[in-house]
Amino acid sequence: MVFIVDSSSGVDNNSYARIKMYLKSISQSLRVSEDQIRAAVLIYGTSALLAIRFNSYKTLPQLNRLIEDLPKIGGRRRSDLGLEVGARALSQARRDVPKVAVLITTGPEAQTIHSKSVATAAQSLWKIGANLFILAIGGKNDRRELNNIARKPDDIVYISSPTQLPSYVNLVAKKVTGSGIFGKCSPGKKFF
Repeated sequence: MVFIVDSSSGVDNNSYARIKMYLKSISQSLRVSEDQIRAAVLIYGTSALLAIRFNSYKTLPQLNRLIEDLPKIGGRRRSDLGLEVGARALSQARRDVPKVAVLITTGPEAQTIHSKSVATAAQSLWKIGANLFILAIGGKNDRRELNNIARKPDDIVYISSPTQLPSYVNLVAKKVTGSGIFGKCSPGKKFF
């Protein structure tokens, strides 16, 4: 799975720290490790960067340190770039494993001369058979824009504030694992 994280200028430092804490919590809840679910993390703002690759760590404590050290890109919110880089990262995963992307966003796509619509960018995920879940934080998100990239309304979770992220760890983990994408997440079963 790949986490696609908003690190644009629209995310203040306190909110970004809360998002990183959330990433660590959900990684623990999903039992991300070398032997089970593998996760990559990419951050986006004006550009997108695959900051943590699937093979960048072997243990959860190593992943947590990498998450803690995630830089902030800043600039405009280019979700389109995040979705495209996320699709490239997932396309490098083994063919026989489920592909899941979790988009964490705090607002609408910034329209620039070079940006694509998020719906067009999301097609790169759909082409590789990836499932997309969306965590929309704050009241600035464009619901129509998000509905255009979600396969179904249940794939979007709206959270009014980053302070509420801890209470959504289990819900999102259940959506990801309970949707049948991973089947039963049993110890020793590799996914990425």
